[in-house]
Amino acid sequence: NLLYLLTNKWFYFNFRCPDLKVLCLWQFNLHNDRTLSSHHISKWKNLEYLHCSYLNCRNLKQILEAINIHCENFVGLTLSESALSQSTASAFPQFVPRIKYLSLNHTALDMKTLLVILKGCRELEYLDLCNCHGITIFRSDPNISVFIRNIRTFKSN
Repeated sequence: NLLYLLTNKWFYFNFRCPDLKVLCLWQFNLHNDRTLSSHHISKWKNLEYLHCSYLNCRNLKQILEAINIHCENFVGLTLSESALSQSTASAFPQFVPRIKYLSLNHTALDMKTLLVILKGCRELEYLDLCNCHGITIFRSDPNISVFIRNIRTFKSN
């Protein structure tokens, strides 16, 4: 049950794929007229993974809140070619603290933003930080090592 869309035509499938488990959105803007909203998320109770590339994260908090409420099997998120602020990152521990898979490859974020996520999402098993803009990760860094030591797969460059 995978839906992979290159445009914002995903809304057409909202009621036709109620058992959707993986949603992949490419070049998606979360603030346009056909925005992904809590109303849409509420229809996908089986959603386990959301992949967004080139994402404008203006209402990512609301999306994660809806996932928290409606998608009890949700385990993973990919944000690629995006930008995360510390304010937006605070939604991760608040709404998806049990997330297992997180890929932020090619995403712009700073170390404080990353630490907000790592401190609040202690059940991460997979973390991809390859080619992130704004941070350099060293496994030996004591600020990071304490949070990544239990992550089974940790990718960075």
